[in-house]
Amino acid sequence: MASKRSAEPLATRTTLKKIRKAANFETKLEVIKRHEHDDGPTKIGKDIGPAASTVATIYKHADKIKQPAETVIWVGANKLAHSLGYVMDNMELWRE
Repeated sequence: MASKRSAEPLATRTTLKKIRKAANFETKLEVIKRHEHDDGPTKIGKDIGPAASTVATIYKHADKIKQPAETVIWVGANKLAHSLGYVMDNMELWRE
């Protein structure tokens, strides 16, 4: 009976790691907006780029994604920073 494993030793085999890409914040908001306008996950995925399963997952977590969107200061295209509260702002001034 033939073995299902490869004949070459494990140390000589090369495996490629799957590269995971995180969707940026703007893409997530666009997916949520289009899903609320009755576009399906497959159509959104073809138009914007992510897979239909990713679109469904983004919409499933829409409330968690929308929540920080109201209190976020845009630092750059892919970086987000939450603003500090009044007490923390004063604490930073006190430390200086």
